[in-house]
Parts: sequence; C-alpha cells; structure tokens
Amino acid sequence: EETEELSHQRAQREELERLNQVLEEEKRKFEEVVLELKSEQEQIKLDMDSTALSLKSVEREKEELSCLTVNLQ
Repeated sequence: EETEELSHQRAQREELERLNQVLEEEKRKFEEVVLELKSEQEQIKLDMDSTALSLKSVEREKEELSCLTVNLQ
C-alpha cells in the first residue's frame, strides 16, 4: 500500500510539474504580448504627437494666410 501511495504521489508531482511548465509557457506568451502592446502604444503616442504638431503648424499657416488676406484687402 505504501508503494501505491508513493506511486500516486509521484504521479501527482509529475502532473504538477507538467502543469507548471504549461503555466510558465503561457506566462511567457502573455509577457510577449504585453511587450508588443507597449511597443504599439508607444508608436501610437508618437504618431499622435506628430499629428498634433502638424495640426498646430497647419493652424499657424492658416492664421498667417488669414492675416495676409486681410492685409491685401
């Protein structure tokens, strides 16, 4: 009976080790996705900052053209 118990414990330990490996792999994949998302988020932020600067530049040019138009009238 003791060997049966030991055999059962060994089987449980092996199953726990297998599950642990599966969890480690899932954790690694999850961390990879997190890094990809952070990278995408940073790129989106840079794109938005660039767009904001472009919009400010267009707004300035619009004001300058408006002033020129008023001066020409």
